[in-house]
Parts: sequence; structure tokens; C-alpha cells
Amino acid sequence: MIVDELPQRTLLRPGLRLPAFKGPFQDNGASPWYSPVRVGNGPAAPILKLNVDTGARFNWLTSTACDTRACTMPQRRRFDPAASSSFVAGAGEPLRIDFGHWGEMLATRGSDFLSLGTLPPQRAGFYCTTHYDGTQFCELNWDGGLGVPNGLSPDPHSTHIVETLLNAGVLTPERAMVSFLMDPASGTGVVEFGGYDMQAVDEDSAIELPFVPYATGLDYIWTTPLRSWKVGPVEVARGQLFCHDTGSSHFKGDPVLLMQAMHQLELQRGRTGRYPLLELDIGRHRDDGRPARLVLGADQYVTEIEAGQGRGRTTANLNPLAGYDGLLLVGSILLDHVCAVYRFQVSGAPGRYRVAPGTTWMFNKRGGPQVIRP
Repeated sequence: MIVDELPQRTLLRPGLRLPAFKGPFQDNGASPWYSPVRVGNGPAAPILKLNVDTGARFNWLTSTACDTRACTMPQRRRFDPAASSSFVAGAGEPLRIDFGHWGEMLATRGSDFLSLGTLPPQRAGFYCTTHYDGTQFCELNWDGGLGVPNGLSPDPHSTHIVETLLNAGVLTPERAMVSFLMDPASGTGVVEFGGYDMQAVDEDSAIELPFVPYATGLDYIWTTPLRSWKVGPVEVARGQLFCHDTGSSHFKGDPVLLMQAMHQLELQRGRTGRYPLLELDIGRHRDDGRPARLVLGADQYVTEIEAGQGRGRTTANLNPLAGYDGLLLVGSILLDHVCAVYRFQVSGAPGRYRVAPGTTWMFNKRGGPQVIRP
């Protein structure tokens, strides 16, 4: 059995909702958003700040075994495996996990119960970090992350949370999705497994982003064809791939594309005294299949750095990222202003379900900026 297309009105029922909160915006490329999740059992089980991350293929937590500066900062919360009687340690030596320009993280394997919303605790596999440091991790608002990759190239030691909920009977194959609806003005939002808030979005604005995989080894990220990217009237990219990543904040990716975009932004700003529009030609309108555009103004992509290095400075949030040729990636700078619904294809049978990438939907929010254009 494979399920992808969804009966429209099944989404009227609410799914599993996790509250989300916005920490201070920092210039480290990571999303400022996180959700509180209790890990382990008993009254002493900590509530950690976890980002629900569509750009990661694994789950990870900061553990008490880590004593670097980034792990022991006053606002950091840590999980103590020894204090949870339900923790099961994994076999093997600590692993070295490469975060690219962020550096590296050492971690051990294990599993324990995660308390998600009002559900009974669900057992999940994750990595317990034993070492990381540096300004990138020091400026991270989260204590860890819950990966929601598209289902390709699964991590053998980390549980896919959507598969876990499917096989626990919490989600049905027709409702295998995760939606993100954030309100940056209030600093609050909702991550919903199994549905989205139809009353909060403009259904007529709905677009579909068909999945096309990126490079081998990074095919687990959610990517779609990018027909064109314009800075003001000037096209700076054509025929590349676009990734929408809830764990990120900035526009980043292919250094050549980003340098061209940054050059055009400063050139046009110097001529006119204002920031130009950023226009992404991607996806198709769900109702009639017409090509769609996402248009961001300065109010959406130019932000103030609220904490950490550069605090008080204004940034346009464009950053080259070596090693990602042909890819443009963005996170909260776009996703704060639309509702994104990541949908999965489901195969297998109850108790043995597996997920694969489906078609992502995006909507304008009612009363929000009209980012999605005809």
C-alpha cells in the first residue's frame, strides 16, 4: 500500500499539536524555534527545547556527559541517561557527527521515551551528545533536535518520529504529515503531526512543491526544482534545486549563487536606497497547476540580530555555504511567513509502516503577508 494524495476534508480533524516558541534570533544560521519535549520517565525527567528539524536525518539531545562551554551555558538543559530508568544505551563507541561549517559533534546512541503533547510517551532512538563547542553551538537556542527527514537514506540508529507515530496507531497513512505555523510577532507557533489549521490559512493560495532528490548522501532533505531566483529584476539562479528546512534560518547554499545574490542586493540597495524584493519561481498552484512564485520583501528577510555575535546589527540573511553546489536553502526567514505542510508517502502494513517523500504544500497565512503570488 502506498498513500500520497489525501482526501481534502480529512484534514479538518486536528492532529497532534506541539507548541513552538521563538528564542532570540542569532546569526548562526539555525532556526530560533523550538518545542518543549519531556525526555525519559519520572518527575525529574527534563523538558528539553527541541527543534523539529526537516533538515536532519536523526534525533539528538545534549547530555550531561558533555561539559564543553556550549553544553554548560546557563540556559542549556541536558538529559542525564543515568537518571532515567527507561533509558536503553546503544552499543558501540561514540560517533563523530559532521555538521559541516558548524563543526563536529561526538555522541553515543540510545533510546528513551519522548512525551509529545498529550500522547502517552513514545520510545524513540536518538544520539546523546558528549562533546561540542564553538560559537555556532553556543548560540543555539535548542537543546537538541527531532529530525523529520523525507524518509530516504534513514539513519540506522535514530527513530523517524512520523514512522513511530504511524506504527503506534497515532497517525493513519492518510494523515502522515507535519505542518509548521509560526507567528514571529508573538514568538509562538504550532508544529502539528497529522494535520494543519485550515482556519489559519488561505486555502486558495495553496501551492505544491514536488520532491526531487538532491545529491547522494543528502537525498533526505526536502528539495524541489527552482526554476528561477531573482533579486529585484535580476535573475541570479536558474534550473537549480531549492530546499525548505525548518532547522535553518538564513538563505544559504551554493557559494556562486549566494555571492551573485549578495552583490545584486547591495548594488540595487545602493542605487535605490532600499532592499529589493527576492522572488523564487518554484512549485505550482494546487488548484490549476499554474507555476507559483514566492516573493519576500525587506520586512521578511531583513532582520535584527537579537543575541550573540553581532547583537543589534541588521542582516539580510544571505550566506554562502561551501559544499552545496546547485542548491539554495532557506528556513525560518521564509517559513515564518507561510504555513508549510510536509507530506509523506506511506508503504507497508500496521506496525511496519515506512515513509518516503511526498509533495509539500505551502499556504499564505490569513492576515499575513502575501508571500505566495500567482
